Amino acid sequence: MQTPLRRTSSATSWSHTGAGDCQCGETHGADPVDSFVSTTSPETTEERRTQLGQTLWQCYLDGQIDLLPVQVSGRNDGADARSNIADTALGRGAKRSSYGNAPGGRVPLTLSLLEGMATLSDEFSFRVTALAGGSHSSRSRHYLGVSLDVDTIDGQRVNKEHPRFREFMTRARELGATEVLGPGARGHDTHLHIAWPRDATA
Repeated sequence: MQTPLRRTSSATSWSHTGAGDCQCGETHGADPVDSFVSTTSPETTEERRTQLGQTLWQCYLDGQIDLLPVQVSGRNDGADARSNIADTALGRGAKRSSYGNAPGGRVPLTLSLLEGMATLSDEFSFRVTALAGGSHSSRSRHYLGVSLDVDTIDGQRVNKEHPRFREFMTRARELGATEVLGPGARGHDTHLHIAWPRDATA
């Protein structure tokens, strides 16, 4: 049985100049999950997905990971990284954006992605700017729920001078990611793109 999650409202000011096409300094409303109680071990894929969502939400509350509450394009469409994890923690599919190349609808974030994020959070602090939302290339793995973008690691913006970005990329590959791009790759000088295989559907 799924344990209800308590939700409250808050507002946070963000200034984002990482992966994406704009600078956003607006104050955006949020409706985050404040806390949760997990009392049983997961028995199904869906229960495991929800549990991982709750674990990652707790990492967010603890400050180990940061989740951008707006698209890097400046849109506030409920398909941002924070909403994607909140929805997963509540047992729902992650919302995809409906502009540009984005197909709309919802998609479950895969266990490989969620487990990878959880493991990475044990070794790094980082900010996620996109999961299933945003507009990317037409065949982007973001739309499949297997990809994340990261623009900050250990409190420092990603760029070619970052002391640990290569370590982060190497660790992601060790965790099964097969599409790992960062500074030096076209369009990725200020963020990392980490994606698991397209057929990682669980």
